[in-house]
This record gives sequence, structure tokens and C-alpha cells, in this order.
Amino acid sequence: LVPQAPLDLTDAERREVLAQAEAAPAPQLTRLFDLAQAGVSEVKESEQPRYAFEVALLKACFLAPGTDVQDLIARVEALGGGGGGGTIAPARSAPAPLPAGGARGMKASIPTATATLTATPTAPPPPTNASAAPADRWRAAVGEVERVSAQIANALKQAVLVALTDAEVSVRMPPGIALSTVERRRAEIEAVLARHFGRAVRLAVTQGASAEPAAGAGAPQSLAAVEQAERDARASRVKAAAKAHPHIQETARILDGEVTKIEEL
Repeated sequence: LVPQAPLDLTDAERREVLAQAEAAPAPQLTRLFDLAQAGVSEVKESEQPRYAFEVALLKACFLAPGTDVQDLIARVEALGGGGGGGTIAPARSAPAPLPAGGARGMKASIPTATATLTATPTAPPPPTNASAAPADRWRAAVGEVERVSAQIANALKQAVLVALTDAEVSVRMPPGIALSTVERRRAEIEAVLARHFGRAVRLAVTQGASAEPAAGAGAPQSLAAVEQAERDARASRVKAAAKAHPHIQETARILDGEVTKIEEL
């Protein structure tokens, strides 16, 4: 910002810092400056200033390389005129290390990265697999309904599949808004099912609890329950992987602390 301002560095360090600064693009320097400004405020307001300062340094070290607006415009234009099958040239990689904060002897390495955009035509949905398990076939059918109406699909996800034959899909649903939605829009649902299965299919809905009271752990579940279980399992895996990550472990060791809570963004 002030090229002629004196730097408290030796001649060798000054040459190294100037070489790094000259190789850095202006947009990346601007992002680092914004991050530094935000870090100053966070350090002032934090009850643990040291933690806030170290987190700001980590953000600077792992800041993704920026891209010029003109580069982005050129890539979007090339993508729009490429006929749906071309590969766009990767974005310019970021330069090597930049000084973080201007302190003597402190350097922050900005990792370089490239991006490749490939435009591919949207593939048609795969044909229905008649040999698949009924639960999988029902899930695929509800996915087809979701392409038409998310509201209807969300209502169907509250249903428990009872039976699936060539001519009929039988489900059980608890009383409520979801059941009313399915009954009101039954004709639309059956039209989508006919298109999906390739034949006329009747939707039979029975009112009842989403799960039988005496049913065991392996009893059929609604798609909503299945998807929630999958999300919970995925969140557990992500949190376990994050907690075991070497960078997280090293940060906890440096700060003499431990990871007590992980939130998935």
C-alpha cells in the first residue's frame, strides 16, 4: 500500500518479501488484506485472543486462490459456446508463498490449485430395474415423482411400502397433511408411476401408523426415516473423520486443548 515505507527487514529478507509480493496477483492480496482486517477485530473482541489470532493465520494459509473476474467471464462464455462436450482450460494457479502480516521471519504459504470445468449433457434417467428389491424400486419411483413435484414426493416419503406388484403400489400412511396431499393428487402420482414403470399402476393407500407397534428393528420404514438415518450416519462419519484429521489433532495439541464439538456446515 505504501511502496516507499521502510521495512524492518534485512536486505536478504527484503528481497525475498518483495519478490513474493511482485509475484502475487492484486485480487489475492486484497482478499488477504480483508482477512487480516477481520482478524484484527476478532482478536480484539475475542475472550481468547490467541485462539482467534491462530485461527486467522490458518485461514490465511489455506485461503483458496482467487480468480480474476475476466477469467471467470471467459470461462463461462467458453462453457456456453462449447457445444456441451468441451473441457475448459484450468484457472490460473495462485503464486507461491505470500508474507502473512509483515512480521519478521513469518511466511504463509498459499496452496495452489487448478479447476477444470467439463460440460456434459444431462443423461436420461436409467430404466427401471425390475429385479431390484421392492424398497429400491419404490425409492426410485418417488425420486421420479420428485422431479415433477417436491411437495408430492415429500408426502410420499412419509408412507411405508406395503407391497409393490406389476399393477399396484400399496402403501400405509399415518393420518395428517401428507395423507391428504397424496389422496388429493392421486391422479398425478399414478400418471408419474405409469411413466416410470412403463405400464398403468394403481396407488393403494391404507391409513395407519407409520410402523406397526409390534414390529422389530428390521420392519419396513418410510423413506423419510431411511433418509434421516442416512444423513445421521453420514454426519457421524464426517465428524469422526474431522476429529481424526492430522491438522485438527495438531491444532489441538498446539493449543493444548481437545475437540469437544463438531458442527457440520
